[in-house]
Amino acid sequence: MKPICIVLSPTRSRSMNVFLGLLLLLVSLLLILALATYHPADPSLNTATDQTLPHAVRNWTGLFGAYLGDMLLQALGLTAFLLPLWLGGIGWTWMHSRPSGSPFLRWTGTFLALIFVPTVLGLLPWHWRWLHALPVEGVVGRLTANLLVVYLNI
Repeated sequence: MKPICIVLSPTRSRSMNVFLGLLLLLVSLLLILALATYHPADPSLNTATDQTLPHAVRNWTGLFGAYLGDMLLQALGLTAFLLPLWLGGIGWTWMHSRPSGSPFLRWTGTFLALIFVPTVLGLLPWHWRWLHALPVEGVVGRLTANLLVVYLNI
């Protein structure tokens, strides 16, 4: 368990921590742009479009952002918007060279949030859609909500 704790905590070098923190903040910014500028007609794993046409990709982060945004929004629904916030928080603590608590508790909390926040959205009695295309609970929320309804009743 010691190597995992060492990898997930800031280093002793202040300049390295600032660099890694800024890198995580940049990744979180690109991820939030990929999610926020998602368009259902962008090319992805389940949408076929001609990529040679001008303006074939409407996502601000390009083709990679279109694929990433589509996969995250289909899998997690609106809960995918928590991932950039989580990455930004980790980057912020690394920039200030502060450890942010127990890695086991952070990963456990993140995993439980990524499972049960979409489940709560899936258990709501109405069916919202993001941009009139994707269900807000995503596949994870829909499957977990159906599993809970079957085994625990509504």
